[in-house]
Amino acid sequence: MSRLMINGNFTVGVTVGDKAMVTARTTYLVTKPAGLSASSIETRPLFYRGETLGARSEIIRGDHPGVCTAASATLLRCVAMMQFRPTPSAGHTDLKNSQTGTWKEGGLIVVRNAAGVGRTTWQGDLGFAYLLRRSKITILVRPRSVRKGQTVLIAGKFSRADWDRGGYTGYPAQPVPLEFRKKGTRNFGVVARITTSASGTVAVAHKPPADGFYRFYRWGSTTTSGYVTAPVLVDVK
Repeated sequence: MSRLMINGNFTVGVTVGDKAMVTARTTYLVTKPAGLSASSIETRPLFYRGETLGARSEIIRGDHPGVCTAASATLLRCVAMMQFRPTPSAGHTDLKNSQTGTWKEGGLIVVRNAAGVGRTTWQGDLGFAYLLRRSKITILVRPRSVRKGQTVLIAGKFSRADWDRGGYTGYPAQPVPLEFRKKGTRNFGVVARITTSASGTVAVAHKPPADGFYRFYRWGSTTTSGYVTAPVLVDVK
């Protein structure tokens, strides 16, 4: 198995929220002997943790084997879907918060003989992927209209999907920059850096220099997706 790609990328972050199942499209190549029928080969891409890949490894894989077509007598082009469930469904377990972060990519190949008996091969170290908890940030600016030199209060909450308890829970002790863009211009600049509270809330006072827009911005990490709030206009009289 080689050239494993997820959603068209060799290294990818799979972002999962609190309710909806996420399906990732995986493509890869499989090399085989010329005399071996493609119908006798079953393949599955997967995520795993640990130094080596085997039957006892911590694994995430899709519900069904890949679908392969012959590119030549010795090469198969394959497509498989991998499902990621934040909540359990019939016959399938859900994700846990402990599964957030970096995973290795690998594959499972089963070759069956005429009697249907399979020989299993595990192949690891095909790449890396990141399983991310979806994040969101709220923003509230009050008042929305002030005289020049007056202060506005910008508050919000940074939270991320909780796969253990459901819903979204506050993300504590995280830096969240506040940005401002003067009306009529194109670029935002950082005007304050706030750290979230134990419950994920943020609040800061700022004097807008002119009519313009505020937003909170948080870059992504290897465990959590990034988020940018919609800009909020403040009118300075």
